[in-house]
Amino acid sequence: MRWLPVLPVWAFAGGLGLLGLVACGGGGGGSSSSNPAVPSITSFMANPTSITNGGSATLTGVFANGTGVITPGNITATSGTGLTVSPTSTTTYTLIVSATGQTSATQTALVTVTAATPASPTFTTTPPTTASVGTLYAYSPSASEPGATVTISLTSTLPVGATFASGVLSWTPTPTETGIFCSFTLEASDGKGGITYQSWSVTPSNAQGSVLEEVLYSFGTTSTDGSYPVGIIQATDGNFYGTTLNGGSILDSIGHGMGTVFKINPNGSELFLCSLGASVQEQAPLGGVIQGTDGNFYGTTHVGGTNAGGTVFKITSSGLETVLYNFVANGTDASGPSSNLIQATDGNFYGTTLYGGAYGHGTVFKITQSGSETILYSFGATTNDGSKPTNIIQGNDGNLYGITQDGGTYSGGTFFKISLTGMETVLYSFSSSRFDGLWPVALIESNDGNFYGVTQNGGVTPINSGGGTIFKVTPGGIETVLYSFGLLNIYTPVTLIQAKDGNFYGITSSGGNNSYNAHGSGTVFKFTPGGIENSLYSFGQTNADGLNPNSLIQGNDGNLYGTTSNGGANSMGTVFKISF
Repeated sequence: MRWLPVLPVWAFAGGLGLLGLVACGGGGGGSSSSNPAVPSITSFMANPTSITNGGSATLTGVFANGTGVITPGNITATSGTGLTVSPTSTTTYTLIVSATGQTSATQTALVTVTAATPASPTFTTTPPTTASVGTLYAYSPSASEPGATVTISLTSTLPVGATFASGVLSWTPTPTETGIFCSFTLEASDGKGGITYQSWSVTPSNAQGSVLEEVLYSFGTTSTDGSYPVGIIQATDGNFYGTTLNGGSILDSIGHGMGTVFKINPNGSELFLCSLGASVQEQAPLGGVIQGTDGNFYGTTHVGGTNAGGTVFKITSSGLETVLYNFVANGTDASGPSSNLIQATDGNFYGTTLYGGAYGHGTVFKITQSGSETILYSFGATTNDGSKPTNIIQGNDGNLYGITQDGGTYSGGTFFKISLTGMETVLYSFSSSRFDGLWPVALIESNDGNFYGVTQNGGVTPINSGGGTIFKVTPGGIETVLYSFGLLNIYTPVTLIQAKDGNFYGITSSGGNNSYNAHGSGTVFKFTPGGIENSLYSFGQTNADGLNPNSLIQGNDGNLYGTTSNGGANSMGTVFKISF
């Protein structure tokens, strides 16, 4: 530093001129230029903040004292000027404003990207919904979508003699199809993922002349009558026998009847057989009864008994009841029997429970005619094992076959085989694909050697988790979905039988066409081995009709008989007959 001479006080009289000389000398008087300003960001935002895939947003930053860059992409930004971006996934953008020798300023803006809803075709034609026997039914569907080539295909099984060729659906109903509910479904696809379905039904004329439903008996006729029937069989004497969930002369602690076993002759007269609960407070049967080789009737109750886990009972044709076994609740014994018993070729009875067993996931049990019980198998032994078995049958090979409504590899239930010595094999796990059945509830062995059944959910339907399916499984465990319910307001199948004519018949607890409620009150349907499904009858046609069917058999006369859990003259369920 240079030293300046000391000046007299008068030297300052000249004002700033002399002070300026001192400043130029580099002394402590300060610098002639200031430091650069610090970069700053007033705002940085995206508009809009949420876009669909293929859309764009504008990024705008207001900043000062530096150069702006937006990342990712290292895009040069100008203050107040918007930049257009089109991200394909949700992205956080960062504005960086920097200047030499200064700390950079940063601010972020988020652009959320959601998948674009694909366009789908629109049907521009409406199918006719009436048809007459002997008259050509024709429909030429059309569908369109801007900028796309639309193809139309048939996804339902056609009635016999019907064709869909060159874009035309043609069908001439035959006399045997009179009154048969026929369903059709078309699919319009744009080839880019956009799909629209068109579904409708046609019942050829004289619909009410071919199928006749009759309520044989309405429960709740007296104060001690049964209520809410759950199953029915036709015995060797020609009469019908079954159980009711509630009702009867013996009441539980809250005043509800504990259930009954009933007898009804073919003309609809009820011959009351027995009120449950008199022995050990056994109550609430979930399955019907079977007739043993000794002529007596055998069944189960879901709860009650000396150990509160349900019972196995025997009733003579004169109504004398004996409790053969009391299941133990909350232990390793079987608990909560859930379906009909079967009597196997070895003379013993077999059944299932929803609970109990070594793992708490239900059991298959064996019980002798004298009441000695053995747990044949406890479910839940492996991670892919079934849980909560619902019914079993004995196959032609002597093994037991059954279904569980839960468990399996995909938690959708299983189809299993168990030897009479207790060796279990899971043959198939349901819900293995998007449109597979879910929660099986019924199983039969057909005369072709394969197993058929229904699931309450799943299938190729656009409602919730599906309307249920009809499935086929080979003895080796290869499963095929034969039909999906739900497209035509018919859903939740609960049972399936194969009749003497070779066709399958079943019931749905919901759906159908009536004015009782918006969801329908159940149906009886027919399904041919060729894959054609027809609704034969919709419940709830009158105020006294049954509602929500839950069992179905074919009688000795070839007609169908069953029970409904609700409806009837007293709103406590019915026994019905379907005549052809």
